[in-house]
Amino acid sequence: ALRAFASVSGEQWVFNTDQDRDSYLDHFGTDQAAHVGAAALAPASAEEVQALVILANEHKIPLWPISRGKNFGYGSAAPVLSGSVVLDLSRMKKISMDLENGTVLVEPGVGFYDLFDYVEANDIAYWISPPGNSWGSVAGNALDRGVGYTPYGDHADRICGMEVVLPTGEFVRTGMGAMANSQCWNLHPYGFGPNWDQMFVQSNFGVVTKLGMWLMPRPESVVSLDMELDLAEDLGWAIDTLAPMRRDGLIQQSPSLGNWLRAAAVLTNRTDWYDRPGALPDSVIDAIRKQFSLGWWSIILRFYGPPEITAATANVVKRKFAA
Repeated sequence: ALRAFASVSGEQWVFNTDQDRDSYLDHFGTDQAAHVGAAALAPASAEEVQALVILANEHKIPLWPISRGKNFGYGSAAPVLSGSVVLDLSRMKKISMDLENGTVLVEPGVGFYDLFDYVEANDIAYWISPPGNSWGSVAGNALDRGVGYTPYGDHADRICGMEVVLPTGEFVRTGMGAMANSQCWNLHPYGFGPNWDQMFVQSNFGVVTKLGMWLMPRPESVVSLDMELDLAEDLGWAIDTLAPMRRDGLIQQSPSLGNWLRAAAVLTNRTDWYDRPGALPDSVIDAIRKQFSLGWWSIILRFYGPPEITAATANVVKRKFAA
């Protein structure tokens, strides 16, 4: 099987040494030995993916596709089923963009840094929506229902059109892409009949080789609102205050809420404050919060658009919280 795979992508892109296998382990997993790939393949094109899937069928080899393998904490690049061959799509890095309409078509190897550099280098008046850690795949993050921080932060909801290699090795293009040379493949999500995009989100029904997304127009202004709530029990009324504003569209991004520990973890080290086992005592927590001016809960909201709208929206939110 490995010789057959090498005939498609080249021997240098078939990885089957112990060191290769180690590089695809889940380095944060509680039991690394339970999820070990037999080898890894790194195709350079959708056509190579198609050929590898067909060969995997012939040899009865299970494939485990990854985009960049950077979903640390959720298995990273390690296969669920040991003995699977990892299909590493990180070499597939093509980007094409419709500048007039703000849609982008990316291959799985395109990371958030890659897309950001592309937008900046070409002075494109659109923003990307990265998650907190931006080393991962744009397509992979959307396919795993990852989130970012702008109003376009529900990435799975911004998918518009896919190219997929099915388990049989057949190609399918979803939505308007089912028509040859469609000019609105990534503009309009629906074709005739069912909308298949979500069929390939968090599933193993196919290997996504291209993914269309909508990008957010560069806003005229951004107003950032940071609210620090002093008590642990403040969370309840804060959610009850935020939720109606989220439902009626006043708040268009997904609000970011975190406790003092989330902030402290990136500002300081535990050993700077406490070197004993067990939970931090309240006196230490109080000292950390005082040092960095942290509430028990922090709420970060941002408003995007013309200055008169963003300022007015922030004032409405502040008024509702003041009540």
